Amino acid sequence: MFLVICDIIKKDYILLRRIVYVLLNIVGGTAMTEVKRRVRFKWFRFILMGLFIYCVYLTIGQHHQLNAICRETDNTRARLEEANKTKAALLDERTRLNDRSYIEKLAREDLGLVRPGEAPFITGPKN
Repeated sequence: MFLVICDIIKKDYILLRRIVYVLLNIVGGTAMTEVKRRVRFKWFRFILMGLFIYCVYLTIGQHHQLNAICRETDNTRARLEEANKTKAALLDERTRLNDRSYIEKLAREDLGLVRPGEAPFITGPKN
């Protein structure tokens, strides 16, 4: 009796093992070591990965170009501020040149001119 039960269990185990093997092959899994799965090249994954890498490359390139444009814009703004300061100084100088006292001051200091009847005062070099 015991041998009969063992024989039935063994047949059931073999049958159960074959059923699991078939079901796993249908689902796409592997059934223990009996399945020799063929390695397939996944073209869709390869193309998708290539597109992803290309998009990352484009994004990095655009980021570098954007940074260069921002640096150039900052430099141009700094030059514009400097030009505006120079313009303001020149306009101020132009308005002062219309004043007779300022013109006389410049003539005396820069050009060394004196009025008629005045004696120039010349100092010696400092030692």
